[in-house]
Amino acid sequence: TALSLLSVRVVGVRVDNKSDRKLLHFGVVVNSFIHLLRVFVRTPLGALGINVLNDPITVTYRMPFVKQFYDFSDDVPGYRIVYIAANEMISAIAKACVWAGLYIASAHVSEVTAMKGAFVVGALFSLGIALQPKPYNNHRQQVEHAS
Repeated sequence: TALSLLSVRVVGVRVDNKSDRKLLHFGVVVNSFIHLLRVFVRTPLGALGINVLNDPITVTYRMPFVKQFYDFSDDVPGYRIVYIAANEMISAIAKACVWAGLYIASAHVSEVTAMKGAFVVGALFSLGIALQPKPYNNHRQQVEHAS
């Protein structure tokens, strides 16, 4: 959507200007709040509104997160691909666990209740994105400061 493209441009400029930590934290908190709001949506128009609102917010934490992810992978010389592959593997396992949990939950409660519970759990877990290590913790910057 046009709103997403505009937000990518605005956030990209801010990430390049070293405001990425602030954007990451802001985006994570607002994204978590949006996931909590999903529990109260009852109409297709409400779902559309939440999704339109979520698009630019997602950009505010994903762009800084991905930038730092690849910056950190550069700090493990010779093991960059291993670092990225291990993270992707862990991500895939976590997604499979979420789907298995939803399947099990839907056997005991209605599908709607299971999805509402998933939104609440997703809101809480998404706050963990804000725990991404700070840029000054990465090896390359420590080496530069030591020289």
